[in-house]
Amino acid sequence: MPESDDPIERFSNRVGQYMRSRPDYPENAIALLKQRGYCGMGVDVGEMGAGTGILTRQLLDVGSTVWAIEPNDAMRSVADAQLGTRPQFHSVAGRAEETSLADDSLDAIVCGQSFHWFDRDAAKQEFKRLLRMPKKLAIIWNLRSRRTPFMEALGTFLEEYSVDFDEVLERVDRRRKELDEFYGGGEGNAYTHQQLKHHQDLDFEGLESLVTSFSYMPEPASDDSREAMKQLHEIFQDHAEDGEVRVEYDTHLVWGKFRD
Repeated sequence: MPESDDPIERFSNRVGQYMRSRPDYPENAIALLKQRGYCGMGVDVGEMGAGTGILTRQLLDVGSTVWAIEPNDAMRSVADAQLGTRPQFHSVAGRAEETSLADDSLDAIVCGQSFHWFDRDAAKQEFKRLLRMPKKLAIIWNLRSRRTPFMEALGTFLEEYSVDFDEVLERVDRRRKELDEFYGGGEGNAYTHQQLKHHQDLDFEGLESLVTSFSYMPEPASDDSREAMKQLHEIFQDHAEDGEVRVEYDTHLVWGKFRD
């Protein structure tokens, strides 16, 4: 079983790996959100499940004022250390379902790689309370592709060593229905969905850090994790070019306005 069934604490002992190796989001995705008023100069953004501040930094870099909501103390402390000197950064110990922010305090809410952890009924009510009209919500997440031989090998490896990979896949399959219910309407009506390509070039240390940051992998430093890393190193050696492998992603970007 994973080291914690509590989604808030699930990443507590993976914070270092998460900070070092998780990918950011494509620049054209951030530019698209800025163009549509979901971030940028003068925009008050609530980022739900801000984690170690990967997306937070990108939102700040385009001029947004960001309230970074994160319930995990260890992850939030990393974001605070890296971004705390920036005047438009506001760190909030809270959950998507209960943020402590005032009514009508945000122009937009953005969720990066976090939507699937929410109690969606409670989060929806909280988001609608926080948002000024026209109640803009954007959701973005990276999914690993399998379009190269390396990515196919990595996917097979993760399926073999994951402790609950089937549960993760099931969540992905449910995503469209969840979005329809959350926005109060379907794609092309209440929200727009766009898919973009993204990648990371990683040496073995980076790849190892990325893989051990996944909550469904064996607990770091466990016997199972050490055995998995031996096989991961073999995969790396088989596919690396100039000491690196390319991790390919399909980035999914959803933006729209609440319909009810």
